[in-house]
Amino acid sequence: DANTGWIVGNNGTILKTTNGGGTWTAQTSGTTAHLRDVSFADSQSGWAVGDGGAILGTHDGGATWTPESSGVSDDLNAVHA
Repeated sequence: DANTGWIVGNNGTILKTTNGGGTWTAQTSGTTAHLRDVSFADSQSGWAVGDGGAILGTHDGGATWTPESSGVSDDLNAVHA
């Protein structure tokens, strides 16, 4: 929506805003991989991808992120849900 947004980056960084970017809150990703992209299918389910085939999924709006197997060790640059 117009207020919720996500940023990913170095060392497993995942940030979330719920006020249109006014403030950002760090999420616990459980990885140190460089994350390159994040996309949400709806308000609850989303995925972040990054270096070394890293995929993290959430099904609770980003409260928890769980590693998922990509089956590759290539860097993943983009995801679209």
